[in-house]
Parts: sequence; C-alpha cells; structure tokens
Amino acid sequence: QARASLTFSVTMSVSRPEEFVRDPVVRLAMRTGMAESLAINVDWVDVTLTVGGSGGADGARRLNEGVVIAVFAVNIPWDAPDDVEVAGITALAAALDQDALATTITSHVNQAVRESGGEVFAISVEGIGEVSVVTQTTTSTLDPEAELPTEAPTEGNAGSGGGGGDGLGIAVGVTVVAILLGGGTAGAVWWRWQ
Repeated sequence: QARASLTFSVTMSVSRPEEFVRDPVVRLAMRTGMAESLAINVDWVDVTLTVGGSGGADGARRLNEGVVIAVFAVNIPWDAPDDVEVAGITALAAALDQDALATTITSHVNQAVRESGGEVFAISVEGIGEVSVVTQTTTSTLDPEAELPTEAPTEGNAGSGGGGGDGLGIAVGVTVVAILLGGGTAGAVWWRWQ
C-alpha cells in the first residue's frame, strides 16, 4: 500500500497512435520521462496508454487516430527517502508545462525506439489534466492472536481466573516475615500487604 497516490492524464497528438500505445518500449520511455519531470524514482510511475475518442455524437464509434491519452499513476511508497514530500511532488505534477513535457517525452521515447530499431514518433502534448491525490495514514492495532502476558498465581488470585479487584486482573501481594528473638524463645510475626 502506497503512502500517497497521484493520478492525472496527459492528452497527446501522436503519429501512428495504434503502434504507439502497443509498444512496451514506448510505455517504459513514457514512465521514465515522467519520472524525470517529477524528479522521482521511475519505479513509482505507471502509465496506461489508449487511443483517444474523437468526441461528438458518434465519438464512441470513431477514433481520432492522432490522439493518445496517457493516464499516469504515481505511487509514493512508505519507505521513500525522508526528503520526499508528497506536497512537493503534487505541486510539480500540477505545474507541468505542456511544451517542456512534450520535449522530455519525445526525447525519451524516440531514443528508446531508435535503440530498439524502430521508427521515431512525432509527439506533442495537447493538455494535462488535474492531479488527483489520495493519501494513506497508519493505524496501530493489537494482534488478536497475540498472547497476553500472564502472572504467576498468588494467594489472593489463585483459581479466581485472574479477576482481581482492580479490573485488570492483576493482584500484587507482598508477605513480610520477621523473626523476633526474645526471652529465649522464637516468635514469628507476619504481615501481608495487598
């Protein structure tokens, strides 16, 4: 479970969009480009790529083959470095510049594509959606299977099931025995405190 999760969309105009969304090399490069833009670990970034609808009354039946929608999910783990601030990453995501992001994504995508022997893409960023943030908080609970500490039975609570008079089932007993010597005879005096 992540400490915080950010989601937002990026709408792009892309050449050969069907090929773009299917290529795993492109997907990894998109994650890398976004991680660089937000100054975070690439392992925290995931992205879903789909070819966008054309809109209009029959938008569900037609595709605008130049539009690709990238939905980014940024999951900040609990073991992230101490200097990682959710508010700071959120601010960076909300302030992303379309042209700067297009340059970063194009650079990473086309470098990765060239290295894999593919054909480069023409990419431009047309819009960036609002950032949605979900944060998690920690809770401390007792393990119901854990064994509670037990005390040795004393004269006051042996066989009583631990139901002491203080409501916690804990009885404290101290017995002090003093041996008094006097007049040539030994006498025993005992005192009990509870």
